[in-house]
Amino acid sequence: MIRDLLGVLLLLFGLSGLWGWSPNLIDGITETPAPFQSDALSVLVVEDVSQRTVLDRGHLNLILGVPLREWCNENGVELKVWDDDVDASRADPKWTVGLNAARDSVPWLYVSDHGERGFSGPLPKSWDETRAILEGFVQ
Repeated sequence: MIRDLLGVLLLLFGLSGLWGWSPNLIDGITETPAPFQSDALSVLVVEDVSQRTVLDRGHLNLILGVPLREWCNENGVELKVWDDDVDASRADPKWTVGLNAARDSVPWLYVSDHGERGFSGPLPKSWDETRAILEGFVQ
């Protein structure tokens, strides 16, 4: 049985190298359907601003720091970091759909790759983990 599993894994990774096809994983993170439609790679981070005093340092650095914004600018990625109670009535509808998408907690990370595929999950606690997710969508 283990031999069969290894054979399947080797086949999958072989296909990845030959035709650019890869399994539905991004560095161990499972892709989800796009949480909202977009014309470009788009990232939405939803937080509760009133809870910033109890957030760990990693989340604060991601939300308030430069690396996420810099990476998005360098890669042509649309980024919004919004409070979960923001009035988004005048924003592009894609952002309001993302803001109203299901989530279990905050801070939460949504990624939409041209509305085709995406990611929806808790915001990782480090820039390295977050970058690994985002880079899985940059071709």
